[in-house]
Amino acid sequence: MDEAGDPAAAFEALRVRIEKFAADFARVMTVIRKGVEFALDQIERRVTPADNSAELGRMSQNKTATNERLQRIEQSPRSTARSIMRVSLSASEGLVQSAVQQLER
Repeated sequence: MDEAGDPAAAFEALRVRIEKFAADFARVMTVIRKGVEFALDQIERRVTPADNSAELGRMSQNKTATNERLQRIEQSPRSTARSIMRVSLSASEGLVQSAVQQLER
């Protein structure tokens, strides 16, 4: 009997093809799984926002302190435009430095 008519040979050929297909499929699924895991890791990194609440709290406190100092200066009878400018510049330097440090992080 020739191979085309032999049911055992046909079954064996089918089994070999199915096993090859299964191996190829497993390799493709591994590549897909790794790609999905990588994509999820990237999404997770982008979604997790940095917690800036402590820095924002310090900046708010600095702003409040600066506003209070400016109000005292404005209420002072000895305040001149030049002294107010000096104090304002000095007080605002801390706010600017905090903002720059935050942006650098």
